[in-house]
Amino acid sequence: MDFVTLDFETANSSSASPCEIGLTFVRENRVVETKSWLIRPKGNYFNFYNTKIHGISAADVVDSLEFDELWGELKPLIEDELVLAHNASFDMSVLRSTLEMYDLAVPNILYGCTVQIARKLWPGRAKYDLKSLCDWNQIEFRHHRAGADSEATAKMILRGFEQRGIQEFDQLFEELGYKAKRLNQYKRKEAAPTKRRPSYASMFSLRDGGLRIKETLVFFQKNVVFTGILENMNRRSAELLVVQLGGYIQSEVDANTDFVIVGNPTPRFNSTENLSVKHIKALDLIEKGFGIVILTEREFKELVFE
Repeated sequence: MDFVTLDFETANSSSASPCEIGLTFVRENRVVETKSWLIRPKGNYFNFYNTKIHGISAADVVDSLEFDELWGELKPLIEDELVLAHNASFDMSVLRSTLEMYDLAVPNILYGCTVQIARKLWPGRAKYDLKSLCDWNQIEFRHHRAGADSEATAKMILRGFEQRGIQEFDQLFEELGYKAKRLNQYKRKEAAPTKRRPSYASMFSLRDGGLRIKETLVFFQKNVVFTGILENMNRRSAELLVVQLGGYIQSEVDANTDFVIVGNPTPRFNSTENLSVKHIKALDLIEKGFGIVILTEREFKELVFE
C-alpha cells in the first residue's frame, strides 16, 4: 500500500497557525522518506502552551517561509494521495483553515485517521495516543516534532497492517470496516468585506464576558465526552476548544474516556436519576476502577479560562 502520513504543529490556538509540517512517504508498505519544514505563521505569534509542547518559537521560524510560499512545494507531494494522520480531525482542520486563510484551493486527497484505524486494529487498548501506541509497539521517536511524529505514525500503522495482513487500500474497508474520506473544499460564508471570522478563542471571549483561554495541558491527549446542554457556551465550540488544547472528542463513554463534561439535563436524561446515559455509564466505569473524571460546566470553565 502507498500512502503519506502528515503531521502539523501549530503556533497558537488558531487552527490556521501551522509552524511545522512533517510528511512521511510509504511505498509498498515501506517507509521510504520523511521530510519536514518549519513554517512562519501569519503574524509569527506563538503562545506559551504550544511552544511548551513542541519547543518551536517565533525566533526559530523568523526566516522560514509562510505557508502560501511553501504550498507550491508541498501540494504535489500530497495531491492524489491517501493521507493518514493521527487525530486527523486536527491536522485536516489545520490544512483546510490555512488554505482558506490564504485563498488556496483544497488539494484532491483521501484522508484517514490512524486513531480510528488503531482502535479497529487493536481493540481494547487503554490509550490510543501516538506515544502510547508507539511505546507498545517499541517504536522510539522524538514526540511533538512534525517529521518525527509523521514517521512514527507511519511505522506504527504499518506494524498494525502487517499484523492483520493488510497490503492494499481496499482492505481498510474489507478487513476493518474503515472508509477514508475526501478532503472537501471549504465553504465560503457571505460576510461584509471588513468582517473577519472570529477564532475559537474570540468566540468564547465574546460569550463569556471577556474570559481568556488558559495555557493548560489538562486535556492534552485526553479523551473527552460532553453530555447535556451547556449554559454559557456552544457545545460544538467547546468540543473544538478541547481539540485545540490537544484533546480528543469521543461521542460515547467507554474504558478509554478520561473526562466527561456534564451540562444541564435534557428530555433524554433518565427521569429517575436525572442523569444522561453517558453520565450513568461513566459512574458505572468509575465504580469498576476506571479513572474517569466527571466535570460540571463550571469546573470545565475554571480549567480552561483565566
